[in-house]
Amino acid sequence: NILNYSQLDNKIVEIFKIDNNVTVSKYYENWYPFLIKSSNHSYTDEEFNIRRQKHFDKFKDKNLAEKFYSDVVNEYKNFTKNTGCYFSDVFPNNIIVNDDYSDFRIIDIGCLKVGDVKLPSLSQVITGDGANNIGFIDVEKINEEWNK
Repeated sequence: NILNYSQLDNKIVEIFKIDNNVTVSKYYENWYPFLIKSSNHSYTDEEFNIRRQKHFDKFKDKNLAEKFYSDVVNEYKNFTKNTGCYFSDVFPNNIIVNDDYSDFRIIDIGCLKVGDVKLPSLSQVITGDGANNIGFIDVEKINEEWNK
């Protein structure tokens, strides 16, 4: 079910092989982690700051943030409904995005478990909460924009 679902028109990375030893999925050139954190940070300072600014420019608009969040949650729900599995790690470093954050894919196939969907909060997706361990997302700045 997982392989078949990943080949459909959805926001799950396309998986070509999955077993106990290896997972092979599609590589998205010029896509980036939604959240750059210590475990996935291989960017120059310039790239990091460009990505950081693009994230802020997109998600300072609370309506756009809520729409993106809703799209992510709907994908988690659809995935579970169609496969019987859920993503146990729903932090945004497990989401990749295109350059302007207008498209995304959920990628952490290694954390799949059988059971009911586990849904993240709005702040968990958009600001990373505790996963934002190197300050990629300026949570205070986003909250200031949202409270205007």
